[in-house]
Amino acid sequence: MNEEKPSYLVKAERFCAMGEQCEYAVREKLRQWGANDVESDEVVSQLKEFGFLDESRYAQIYCRSKVRLQRWGRRKIQYQLRMKHVPDALIRDGLASVSDEDYAMALHSVAENKWKSYAKSDPRRKYKLVAFLQSRGFEMDEIMEELKNLNNLD
Repeated sequence: MNEEKPSYLVKAERFCAMGEQCEYAVREKLRQWGANDVESDEVVSQLKEFGFLDESRYAQIYCRSKVRLQRWGRRKIQYQLRMKHVPDALIRDGLASVSDEDYAMALHSVAENKWKSYAKSDPRRKYKLVAFLQSRGFEMDEIMEELKNLNNLD
């Protein structure tokens, strides 16, 4: 048995214990540490067996934290999880774990703060807000609904 395997496993366990990780991130870390594909497969399977690595749990935590803390929309979250090679089914489940109330609060908070930052006399105010909210990953129908609410504030 290779002496590095326990070392890779211990390092990977510490890495996963610091914060929830996806399989892709763990494999990348193992590659950086010098593990080959066979060693990586072994370590990842052991991490899953011991409960250190769970893609479903990761997707749910990722989605909820990005909405609550960073105020991201569904599209941006979905894109970022795809970049981490999380399966679409788990992405859907993760997004479903975000409450509608939390999501609506995130959109309203971001939109209201940005809306107030623009000069009332700016003719491009609405356009700028829509572009900003789209860059945050919110969908157009949600943005238009929020824009109606913000127009009532003025």
